[in-house]
Amino acid sequence: MPTKILFAGDGSSNLSALLSAFRLAGLNVEYFTRPEDLLCHLREQGADLVVSDMHVQGTDGVDLLRTIHQQNPQVFRVLFSCAVAGKKFRTALEQRIIERWFDKNNGHNELIRYLKEFGNHAYTAVI
Repeated sequence: MPTKILFAGDGSSNLSALLSAFRLAGLNVEYFTRPEDLLCHLREQGADLVVSDMHVQGTDGVDLLRTIHQQNPQVFRVLFSCAVAGKKFRTALEQRIIERWFDKNNGHNELIRYLKEFGNHAYTAVI
């Protein structure tokens, strides 16, 4: 069964280009601009992995991934953002709220490669 991937972002043109790259890579990624829509979809239909941009409508990616960790701890959580610093980010990494982080400045190829390989490995979210 294919990996079910959800992506949260702010709807910027950069993210539209990323979604096109996902499709070209053969990835089936459902995209959400509103965190509450993603959370509702996750409750009703589930997912294997959620990728969040740092910039999400009404919140930030760390807080969204924290909510997902609390409500659906079995879902793998990835942050895709520019270089991030600060206590909130470091704490989220230490507590495994964010299980992987990819730097936008390095382009999206690394993230795409990871998402393609995700379904071929037995990754388990830390609960």
